Amino acid sequence: MHEVRFCIENVFFLEDGRTVFIGRVEGEAGVLYFGVHRLGKLYFQDGLKLVLGVYLEFFHSPDDPSLIGVATWESVPFRREEILHENAFLMLDPKKVSSPKPGTPTVLLTRPAERLEPLKSKLERLGWTVLHQPTIEIRPPESWDEIDAAIRRLENDEFDWLVFSSRFGVEYFCGRIGTKMNAALQSVRLAAVGPGTAETLYRFTGRNADLVPRIYVAESLAAAMTEEARQGARFLLIRADRGRDVLRRKLEDQGGSVTEIAAYRSVDIAQPEAGVGHALSRREIDWIVVSSSAIAVSLVRFFGGKLKYAKLLSIGPIVTQTLSSQGFSPTAETVESSVESIVDFLSKNI
Repeated sequence: MHEVRFCIENVFFLEDGRTVFIGRVEGEAGVLYFGVHRLGKLYFQDGLKLVLGVYLEFFHSPDDPSLIGVATWESVPFRREEILHENAFLMLDPKKVSSPKPGTPTVLLTRPAERLEPLKSKLERLGWTVLHQPTIEIRPPESWDEIDAAIRRLENDEFDWLVFSSRFGVEYFCGRIGTKMNAALQSVRLAAVGPGTAETLYRFTGRNADLVPRIYVAESLAAAMTEEARQGARFLLIRADRGRDVLRRKLEDQGGSVTEIAAYRSVDIAQPEAGVGHALSRREIDWIVVSSSAIAVSLVRFFGGKLKYAKLLSIGPIVTQTLSSQGFSPTAETVESSVESIVDFLSKNI
């Protein structure tokens, strides 16, 4: 048995009054991550067991994504199958945990992981501490059959308008078209709900959107296409597997022929990241950027009244309505969801 050092990487103050130190040790058994609520000596024994003079709170092996919380043991086995115990009480991954840096403004980003950059890097360069709490995960559709059928109909000139309500819709649908892009889009007009979606559309197709509404919501997009709908135009709407169906209903009400398909799935994340709720409780987060209604609902589900401890930046009037309906009036609202717009707002409101 020999002594090793415990290197502190993060410190958290739990609501029940305990202080938890997240850190790492290195020894014959490899690199392990631990959280303990008071410091003491750590020892390796026989390369497999760890003896420590502290109350063990968390245990994690980098070779296994699981992190098992255990009751108080004087000797804790290293092997995961030996760690599993009826007294296991907490799951936490310290590699996913971050904490605000004292003296710097802190913002919580809630967009999916696929959309974290370049917003995160730009804010960090401006001196912000950036925390991330994804609330939804973007996944491909369970079947491509409906999408492939729509692509064939595009190639046969069966639609007048191809309408995208999000960047993810562009990425999944146009990514599926692939080398058939010119044939599929040669005669159809393109519409995008906002400049970010239009930018993604140009990146995939090399074409500018024929229509982007002045206000970046479905209602405004539908209003801009009212005349085409009245003339019986044929619309192909690309969207997520869930969300509001305002665009379809309004176009159909005006006489348009609408085909609507889900090009991707939006799946709720079950649990919030460790440490974010604590940072909210301690009022360490200055701003939370809320970019969709689904994200707004999930944030309320995750944190409830703690959201009132930070300022809420709503992206668009629909998100504002959703937040207000949940009992949380946003501090501010921006119409545009682009990285530049969010960075500009936060840089002026530190």
